[in-house]
Amino acid sequence: APTILSNAAVFNVAPAAATVYEVTIACGPCQSTNTVTVTPQPLPNVSAGNNVTICNGFSTNLTATGGVSYVWQPGTLPGSTVNVTPSATTVYTVTGTDANGCSNTSTVTVTVFDLTVPNLGNGDTLCVGESVILNPTGTAQPGETYTWSPNFGFTTSTINDVSPEVNPAVTVTYTLTVLNTLNNCSATTTVKVTINPLPVAGVIGDGSVCANEVAPYFATGGDSYQWFNAANQLISSSSVAFISATATSTYSVVATKNGCVGP
Repeated sequence: APTILSNAAVFNVAPAAATVYEVTIACGPCQSTNTVTVTPQPLPNVSAGNNVTICNGFSTNLTATGGVSYVWQPGTLPGSTVNVTPSATTVYTVTGTDANGCSNTSTVTVTVFDLTVPNLGNGDTLCVGESVILNPTGTAQPGETYTWSPNFGFTTSTINDVSPEVNPAVTVTYTLTVLNTLNNCSATTTVKVTINPLPVAGVIGDGSVCANEVAPYFATGGDSYQWFNAANQLISSSSVAFISATATSTYSVVATKNGCVGP
């Protein structure tokens, strides 16, 4: 006699292979018997592909196979191929469904490498002939290399030094490229070095003065001035110097502009 599995009107089955089930319906002295064959379908062999490594800020395509329709999590992204831009390492799960309505899942890990971009500050302002050390701040990561461009104005430093010394003759914007050789991630940042020229002082005056008289001489070319006599003594810190000489003598004026002192 067949084994009675249930006396309920609804019965859940999960056969491992194709199985014929018989149901008998009784109503008083009357009864009817029918059969149904339940054939289990294999789950689809869904694959999310190989694990991926990207640099922070970049995106990558994830492609699933093994089904006819797909949904990716997180994000509830539909489609066999999706484009993702995670900001941190993320595990994506894809649910694939085949033509029989059977579903299966697979996961893929997108590893995100975070490259530290050094801070170069707000730039520097120099006078012609002065130098400055470009000093990036931040914690360097293993495998990082530094390259500066353009290759202009470097002193004894090279473009691959972490903190090179530069003394460019003109204003220049330096670009620092940081490359991590372990994961091939790179990033760039810039800093501007502004060069102010040295002021050239001019003098307005007739170059002669009568004995026991005072003559004014006016300086040009700067924001502030210092006048010196032949003994290199300061005689005035104004744009005008009143000179009285008893004999022929040489006077000089030094101009300062934008913090730069002229020759």
